[in-house]
Amino acid sequence: MEVKIKNKKCKFCGNEFKPFNSFQRACKPSCERAIIERKAEQRKERQTTRLKEQKESFFKSAVTICHAYIRLRDEGKPCISCGKKWNKEFQAGHLFSGGGHSAVRFDEENINGQCKECNSGSQFDVNAYIEEFERRYSKEELEVLRSKAYEHKSWSLQELKNINEYYRSKIKKIVEETIRVFLLLSIYLDMPHIKNILINFCYENLHIQQHSYS
Repeated sequence: MEVKIKNKKCKFCGNEFKPFNSFQRACKPSCERAIIERKAEQRKERQTTRLKEQKESFFKSAVTICHAYIRLRDEGKPCISCGKKWNKEFQAGHLFSGGGHSAVRFDEENINGQCKECNSGSQFDVNAYIEEFERRYSKEELEVLRSKAYEHKSWSLQELKNINEYYRSKIKKIVEETIRVFLLLSIYLDMPHIKNILINFCYENLHIQQHSYS
């Protein structure tokens, strides 16, 4: 028994046509090519959107992890621009702003522990920041940073992933060293309960060999 194929509307131009089979979607070859091109463009747009969303996500994560490292690294140090004594509200402050200087957005020398008032701009003294920067690093490092700051940088997805991993590993290293110090202190002060807690934490989370401190 012959199956009667109904007329269809072309998926591209909308004209009604009699298809050769039930899978035909276009009334003529040029419409079929146009459908293929349109689908390819839509697929490209979806990929672009997905990449943009991934980059935004890893960028935010990179900012968070980078700033967390700076605050941890500079814990106990005074504000780089005003000299205020360190407190828990200290932030990660840029010499060359991250928003306006993309190439040094994640540069760990360009970012230093800074009090909230200076970092917000209400009390920021750039000359004092520069003076302390030169003392902590050097005049040569300042010139290198200044030169780099005015370059334009568009961060790729892989670069942002690498930044996340880089600062995560640096935070882990600081935490490991802090735990080691407390562990050695607990042994020296003969505090076996604290010692066992720290040994277990190191073994389970930081991959430090248990027998190293037994």
